[in-house]
Amino acid sequence: MSRLYIDEDVVQNDGFTWRFTGFYGEPHTNKKTLSWKALRTFHAARKHPWLCLGDFNEILLSCEKEGGQPRPQRCMDKFRDALEDCSLTDLGFAGDPL
Repeated sequence: MSRLYIDEDVVQNDGFTWRFTGFYGEPHTNKKTLSWKALRTFHAARKHPWLCLGDFNEILLSCEKEGGQPRPQRCMDKFRDALEDCSLTDLGFAGDPL
């Protein structure tokens, strides 16, 4: 556990074990590499089915951003690479974006 994540094995009553990671990505661009390294570390240590969710503080596609400066493609690519390396899938968003 740290200020940016909770990582724990969950053992159900029937003995089934799975891993949960609650993740908050570094908000500063110059520190995002630390987030992607942490994800890869969690993935490498995984021995059970894994659920990883949270706010990664990054986008995969420029159309996900409204206003402000455009997000550099290299930043989105590094995030995409981390997700692919960890076999994680973006579930997307459904609902009113406010």
